[in-house]
Amino acid sequence: MSDDLVGEACKILTTWKHCKAEAQRLRVCRKKAKSNEGMFTGMNKSNECRREVSSFKTCSREKLESVISDLTAVASKFCPNECRAFERCKAEKMSDEACAKEDLRALECGARRVIAAAAAR
Repeated sequence: MSDDLVGEACKILTTWKHCKAEAQRLRVCRKKAKSNEGMFTGMNKSNECRREVSSFKTCSREKLESVISDLTAVASKFCPNECRAFERCKAEKMSDEACAKEDLRALECGARRVIAAAAAR
C-alpha cells in the first residue's frame, strides 16, 4: 500500500469505474505493444498507445469530481467518526481549509476501504 492512500484510491476508482473502457483499451494496447517488442510494427516506439494514453488522461480529468464524490461517499458510509470530526471542525472554524487535516483523515479512511475492496477482487 502506498503512502498516498487517497491518490491510490482515486486511481482505482478512475480505472475500474469512471474510465473503465479507456483503461481497458490502454491495457490492451500496452499488452499488444509489449508482445510486439523487438518486432517491426511499423510504428515509432514513442507513438505506441499515444491515443489510448491521451483518451485515458482526458477521461481522468473529466471524471475527477465524480471520483472525489465517490470517495467522499465511501468515507461517509464507512468512516462516520472521521466524517463527524471533519464536520465538527468545519462548524467550529467555519472553514474547510482550516480543517484540511480532518478532511484528509476521513478521505484516507474511505481510501483504505476502496483499496481493500479492489484487493479483494
